[in-house]
Amino acid sequence: MYSRDQLAAGFRALGVRAGDTIMLHASVRAVGRVAGGPDQIHLALKDALTPDGTLMMYASCPEHYDEIGRGNLTADEERELLEKLPPFDAATARSQRDNGALVELFRTWPGSIVNAHVARFVVWGKQAQHLIAQQPWSYAFGHACETAEGAELAESLWFLLKRNSAFSAFSAVSPATRRDLQTPATSLVGDT
Repeated sequence: MYSRDQLAAGFRALGVRAGDTIMLHASVRAVGRVAGGPDQIHLALKDALTPDGTLMMYASCPEHYDEIGRGNLTADEERELLEKLPPFDAATARSQRDNGALVELFRTWPGSIVNAHVARFVVWGKQAQHLIAQQPWSYAFGHACETAEGAELAESLWFLLKRNSAFSAFSAVSPATRRDLQTPATSLVGDT
């Protein structure tokens, strides 16, 4: 069983520093048992980032909300969805189920914010508002890197991911090294 402090130390050992911007996708199951429950995972990463850092996760939207007008449904299927789906509310709609439990835990945690788009991101920290400020409907993933400030932010962006492989791992893509670092989850927090 891992503690929040052990997880935070593991993130720091991976290279996460105060003030970094992290985009996270992780499997709660791959991390294993955590004292205090799975919320401690995103809280530990926030501890490593400090209030000067930023954490972001891709939430998307529940199934079907972003399918209308894309050409992959029949006219009858689209009509049925339009008839049956409740209006989309970015503030309350659950995260896409395929994106895992951690993003939903993060989305519902006090202080996390989401953007008003079906291609939703959940963000927390110093750069949160900047990261979701410009997200046009014609380009759902935004134009943040088109500005000097956005390009500078992108240079400090890390991606922490859960690897789909034979062993549980986080991988990090560091802008400084531009290489993929694979670290088994157990080595992030030491032996249990």
